[in-house]
Amino acid sequence: MLAIGTAIAYVYARPAGGLFTRKEEMARKKSTLGSTLTALQKAEAQVEQLRKKAASERGKQLEGLHLSFGFASRRDLIDALESLDATRRRGGSAAASAGSTAAAVRAKGSRARLTPETKAEVLAALENGESGVAVAERFAISVQTVQNIKKAAGLVHARKRRKKK
Repeated sequence: MLAIGTAIAYVYARPAGGLFTRKEEMARKKSTLGSTLTALQKAEAQVEQLRKKAASERGKQLEGLHLSFGFASRRDLIDALESLDATRRRGGSAAASAGSTAAAVRAKGSRARLTPETKAEVLAALENGESGVAVAERFAISVQTVQNIKKAAGLVHARKRRKKK
């Protein structure tokens, strides 16, 4: 009876209704694995071809990109993009900081080191009627720093204290 059980362990059902031996089953699985690997290699080759085609098309589009945006050369386009990036790092808009070179690039939360020239520019902007908030945004400094500059220049007067009764 043990011999019958052992023989059954090595016999598998065929999809068509018959039986096959372990050797036939392993050969079938090997051929299935081989065909799967072949299909995978073909798919990888197709992906590589598509990547090359996409890179070629992207290159053709980028060749004339500067012309489509009205720039004479690629260098002009790159310079415009880099200046846009530098403006964003300072924390202002291109229009707000176009006339100001005083804003230093610094990490958020780090203390601003203001030069006397920057303080003079801040005071000039305030005297021209700009609000403290607008000046703070333009120079990438805090509103409190603007207030301190105003105070040091004598533009802010202390409140009068009430006398205690």
